[in-house]
Formats: sequence, C-alpha cells, structure tokens
Amino acid sequence: MKNKLYHLFAHVVNIILLGAVGFLGLALFVNISEPDPSVPSPSPIDMGIWILLLSMWGFSYWYQFKNRQWTVLLFANLLFIVAVTIVILVLMPLLYDLCYF
Repeated sequence: MKNKLYHLFAHVVNIILLGAVGFLGLALFVNISEPDPSVPSPSPIDMGIWILLLSMWGFSYWYQFKNRQWTVLLFANLLFIVAVTIVILVLMPLLYDLCYF
C-alpha cells in the first residue's frame, strides 16, 4: 500500500510540474502582443531554455522512481522548482542581454 501511495503522489506532483513547464513553453513560444522586431519569435534561447527545463524534469522524474523514497521525492521537486526559478530569473535575462544587445 505504501508503494502505491508513493507512486500516486509522485505521478500527481510530476504531472503538475510538467503542466507548469508546458505552460511556460506555451508562454515562451506564443506572442500575443506586438512582436519586437529585434527578437525573433520563437528564439533559439527560448527553445534552449524549454529543452533544458524538460530535460531537468525528466531526470528528476527518473531519479524519483529509481530511489522510491519520500525524501528524494520532496527534495527533487524542491530542487527542480529552485532550478527553474534560477533559470528563468537569472540565466534567461543574461542570455538575452548577451545575444540581443
């Protein structure tokens, strides 16, 4: 029973995280305002960031099911959320400043 509860909780949490990454990808690739001519839509930076986030999520998901421990589930998801925040708030603006003066 404990193993089934872990699998259910891990799947639900990871589907929510995957939905957030998917929504972020949709927000990166769809521009509803007037497009800025200096930044192409979708840009290679957006694609790279989205692929990075998907691969980080995939590794986190794989690692959670490899170990099957509640602490790993908790810390892997918290680490993923922190990494996504750092990538979006630090890495993404830095790459835009370096590539699009």
